[in-house]
Amino acid sequence: VMDKIKKAVEAGGASMDSVVQLSVFLAKIDDYDGMNKVFKTYFPHGGPARTTVAVAALPGNSLVEVNCIAAVAQK
Repeated sequence: VMDKIKKAVEAGGASMDSVVQLSVFLAKIDDYDGMNKVFKTYFPHGGPARTTVAVAALPGNSLVEVNCIAAVAQK
């Protein structure tokens, strides 16, 4: 999921440093620690504001869904 976010952000002309907010939806709150470890690899200096919640279910039996907002400067 984070690789797809990184590709989308870069395709928009920005970097992961441009990400200002993430909303993370987990099908199982027990996955929080693993998600946090992955998060730290993409944002080693702390990263953007983030909300993480456990949900009853996600489409397609997914385990995680991430909503990302990035600020991209106009050229």
